[in-house]
Amino acid sequence: MILIAFEPISLTFGRLYPYQLPFAFTLANFESSLKDLSLIKPVLRSVAVAFIVAALAIVLSISAGYGLNKLASKISNKVIVLMFFANMLPAIVIAIPISVYFIKLGLYDNILGIALAQELVVLPISTFIMLGGFRALPADLENQANIDGAGMISTFRYVIAP
Repeated sequence: MILIAFEPISLTFGRLYPYQLPFAFTLANFESSLKDLSLIKPVLRSVAVAFIVAALAIVLSISAGYGLNKLASKISNKVIVLMFFANMLPAIVIAIPISVYFIKLGLYDNILGIALAQELVVLPISTFIMLGGFRALPADLENQANIDGAGMISTFRYVIAP
């Protein structure tokens, strides 16, 4: 990526065997990308998709991780393994049925549709990370909040989530 970004096109794409080390340095690739302005719309779209994926991952993985933490480890570990099976399947096996549903729902070639498709990859990993974080918390924190009169939602909101 660095060679493609900072070397002339003739030295990277114009050769059958491009150089493996930097041979010439130029900023012409960045200059042509910024002059054309056709790069701005895809970058903004990618940023929007990234923020949607991150927001959904945080909301869904916090609740899923907390719920899996409340289950017995034997059961929650099996659920996590099942969630990772989606990442182990070839992408085309998942992409074809999802694209059919996305076309029916009007999510085809839409920012939300792209974000939901990306969420399939991100959600198992983020849930696994959140589950590890919730397992690391001592159960006494939750018990102390309950003794102090906090309900389940306020315990989660003020003690567990932070």
